[in-house]
Amino acid sequence: MRQPDTLYAFPGARLGVRALALIVSCLLVITSLPIALAANDSPETAAELTAERPSGGGSLTGNRAGAFQYFWFSYPGGERPVVVTLNVNRSYGSVGTAIGFNLYGTAGHLGSGMPLDGNRDSTTARLPFTQQVAGRILVQVFNYTDGGPLEFGLEVAGLAPSAAADTRGSEQPSTAPTVRAAAPLIAGSLTGSSAGAFRFFQLDYSGGDVPLAVTISFTPRYALSDAALGANLYRDGTLVATSAEVQRTDTTVVHYLTYRGRSADVLGLQIYNYAPNYLVAFSASVTGILATSREAAGNEDPGRALPLTSATSSYTGTIAGRRAGNFAFFTLEHPGGSRTTSLVLSLPRLSNLATDSIGFNVYRGSELVGHVPATPDDQGRLIAIATLAPEQATSYGIQVYNYNEGTSPPYRLALNGL
Repeated sequence: MRQPDTLYAFPGARLGVRALALIVSCLLVITSLPIALAANDSPETAAELTAERPSGGGSLTGNRAGAFQYFWFSYPGGERPVVVTLNVNRSYGSVGTAIGFNLYGTAGHLGSGMPLDGNRDSTTARLPFTQQVAGRILVQVFNYTDGGPLEFGLEVAGLAPSAAADTRGSEQPSTAPTVRAAAPLIAGSLTGSSAGAFRFFQLDYSGGDVPLAVTISFTPRYALSDAALGANLYRDGTLVATSAEVQRTDTTVVHYLTYRGRSADVLGLQIYNYAPNYLVAFSASVTGILATSREAAGNEDPGRALPLTSATSSYTGTIAGRRAGNFAFFTLEHPGGSRTTSLVLSLPRLSNLATDSIGFNVYRGSELVGHVPATPDDQGRLIAIATLAPEQATSYGIQVYNYNEGTSPPYRLALNGL
């Protein structure tokens, strides 16, 4: 790792006295200088990011001495969590090392962006940040690849006073906010305790063995113990996954956890800090969860079928049983290309359930291509799963059925992978 006496540092590199003085002077004068996105190749011409305009971007052709662009934002203080995210069009297998960004304040280097999942092939790097005092924060985007062209976008989330109010979590599981696929990034700050300090979230998981993944960054890293910071995942109060460290620098540690399950569940995510009186900022991105479900109503015949799409991937409803059958209809336009998608029907426990009396059918035109009766999971709840991966674009019709007279169970039909 380089140890230059300039601010052009790889992640985790220490800065010399002259570099720190340069950063401080740049931060003091930066507001009086004209901002130009096309010429923000020095700290003096850094482009401003604000709550109204929280993102910017550009292009950088790398070299061994480093190619740079600069941005800055006014941090409001008060331990408000903000998350800086860099997205690039190519990783060169070097995100977090030769490609990434550094954050600087008046006290010097605050941290460096870390690749998602600790994977340097990722095209996203992220860093959560919080501190008590307000001030101007300088962001240095860098590219040290030897001649590698790069297009990038940079975003700072959390600058607005009302930004992501429920993404900070709750101190109690009973009041934990639910994280949805439409806004899968959560962030906050947490002052540790020897008894543990916690933030809780709920994750709406559709089941069907779809992989759920949580990537969590903590800044600053707690150097006295590797076990002080992390996360746990619970299903109905039972621990089902614990995070493990996948990457670290001098300032940041990244944890990762995964989970697969057959059944639909609302899972509990617990982020913890056991470092006494130690303040950390955290951010977590979540994949494998559902968007907000829409109500299924009026779709009792095929002519009024409701569409399952990438934007509307989950429906909830109630289906009353009849001996002759009662039905709810949906459609799915699959793009083909052998893309694997799954349909997951979830229902509560039902007593005296007749065999193959509730589930769903999949049609291609008038041809029945899938018959999926619901069966009990390990807790007695009902679930039916079908996987679709056609080579050609295909129109499907989905028919949810209930032949159990005298029952009116709630259900959820979820689409994954589109």
